[in-house]
Amino acid sequence: MDRHSRLGEFADTNFDPRQYVKLVANGNVSRKQIKEQHELIKSLSSRTAEDLKLNVFKNYPRYIDAAKAISKFEAELEQLKDGLTEEQDIIERLDTLFTTGSAPGIQQKWDDRGRLQQVKSLDRNNPLLAGECVFQGRFTVLDVVTHEPRGQAHGFLMTNSLVIALHPDPRSQFAVSKRARGGGDLVLDSVDPLSTLNVTDLDSVKNAVLIEGATKASILVYTSGRDKRAWLVALRRAAANVKGIAPTGDSEAAVDTDEEWLREVPEELDVCVAQRDFQRAVELAVRAQTELSRAHGTSRAREDLKDLVRDKVTVLTRALCAELRRPAIRRNAIRANLKFLLDLGEGDRAHQVYLQNRSEAIRVNFRKLKMEGSTELYVLKLARNFFSTLRSACIEFDDLFDAADTSAFMAWATRELEHFAMNFSDQVLQSLTKFPTVAQCINKVMEQCDQLQNHGLDLGFVLWRMLEPRTLDAIEDAGIALVGSTSTDLDIETWAPQRFSGNHAKKQFVDRMIACDFDDVETYIQGKDCVLFEATTNFITRVHEYRKCALLLLHLELSELLFKWLNEVFMIFMKWLVRSCGDASSADSKEMFAKNAEVLLWLLGATKERLEEPLGATSPLLENLVVEATALWQRGLTDDGVSYV
Repeated sequence: MDRHSRLGEFADTNFDPRQYVKLVANGNVSRKQIKEQHELIKSLSSRTAEDLKLNVFKNYPRYIDAAKAISKFEAELEQLKDGLTEEQDIIERLDTLFTTGSAPGIQQKWDDRGRLQQVKSLDRNNPLLAGECVFQGRFTVLDVVTHEPRGQAHGFLMTNSLVIALHPDPRSQFAVSKRARGGGDLVLDSVDPLSTLNVTDLDSVKNAVLIEGATKASILVYTSGRDKRAWLVALRRAAANVKGIAPTGDSEAAVDTDEEWLREVPEELDVCVAQRDFQRAVELAVRAQTELSRAHGTSRAREDLKDLVRDKVTVLTRALCAELRRPAIRRNAIRANLKFLLDLGEGDRAHQVYLQNRSEAIRVNFRKLKMEGSTELYVLKLARNFFSTLRSACIEFDDLFDAADTSAFMAWATRELEHFAMNFSDQVLQSLTKFPTVAQCINKVMEQCDQLQNHGLDLGFVLWRMLEPRTLDAIEDAGIALVGSTSTDLDIETWAPQRFSGNHAKKQFVDRMIACDFDDVETYIQGKDCVLFEATTNFITRVHEYRKCALLLLHLELSELLFKWLNEVFMIFMKWLVRSCGDASSADSKEMFAKNAEVLLWLLGATKERLEEPLGATSPLLENLVVEATALWQRGLTDDGVSYV
């Protein structure tokens, strides 16, 4: 059976692998035949994987084309939607033109004086419309019996009457059409301002007033308790003027109204919290607390009202805190809600919830970052996100809160820094991370942290104390690896000159040495031969990499530990070089060893100079290393090959 037949057999939906193995194993089957079957199945599996890959490559352009077609179709649907929206807007503008007489695209706006003049123009001979308007406003009119809304209305409190301009359609604008004169859209009614009754016992109806009109009674429902109180005061003043009562009655009415609105504060706070109108709720709560704190007696009812308002303020505070804990809240909303809490006297709760919000923002940013690309790039993004959030939080905290709360911010920043240091250590300061990566990441993180000093946050010392233990371990591991790789090269070194296979290999070698700041490398090359040993050139590369890492970490007071490993590895190499030179028999070999020792001493001097420059002072450890290495090589030459290892 050929391979295609086998493939068809395996692709069958009724294929049973156990039964297939039993059939193959029946009879006299040798190990060779079983091995052939295994190779056949293996080749079929490989062929199937290749076919699958080819199908994926073949169908990928089709998938791309389909995605482009879908995207184009979605764009056309958006254009169609925009066109339909524009057509609907044109139809609505035309309807406004025919109804109100306004020009297309211009929304007619009416001020208070314009509304009054519009209503008076309906019937200039009506005595109800004579006189001056002392108060006006909008409200909803309900039927007295059914409590069903009759429509939105605008009321005008005249000198001796109340005129109601009723719109049966609550969505209509305040405008007069020709049909209004015939009693279409606009309805006029009048009432005596004396015939008003404050309604407080209607089910599911708040801020209502019952009035007795000339033709029928109506219930007026205002949008807020403030509007209702303003209307009651105006109606009572109008009634006092009609009856000839002295103006002193206004103050008594105002006192009664104040007591009334205080009793309505708890319910209004509930409504504002439910509607998320926090600004109105805070204003109402602050005003109520101020009013209740005044000395108007200590009656039981007033104390109960004070306790009830306090409970509602607690509910409002919890709602504001819950709003601040939302992860998707905008920055301007954060500042507004914090200001609300401060207005309520909840300063401690405000900065506590604010810092919790910033902690959640930091965690969200951490979760958004994915470990993609190099470790250095990931750590740089991690540090930028963290320290930028810390910096903006510091600025906002200073703007929002008093200087006395700074200690709370510093404690929070230290806790967040501990979490960041833990995440950083788990990602970078582990045994599998290369030392150049560790040095680069620590340097970037410390730079980001030091930038906070411009905003009064000096957290560099705190962060370093958190990272120091595992950083020291990383330096120890790097030093051990440097010594181990150098010793391995010395063990396998043949102490023979390097020979280049061609000009390209020679150019690559020269470029590698120049990248390590060894500019005079060509003086040690003669044709296709280089007098430098392979162990020497490898050592130059390793020391250069270690020196770059050390320069990134010198400002962290790690010079002694970094220089300790340089001292050890240089002395190991120099001792090997002295011993091998002593074992050499010819003068040419000794000269070659001298050339390598010369390069080694140059490397030591250059490394010492580069590392002492940022310190601004000489290092006794490196000074002793240069003296000992030079003396060791000189003794090896004068003692004619005596080993000092």
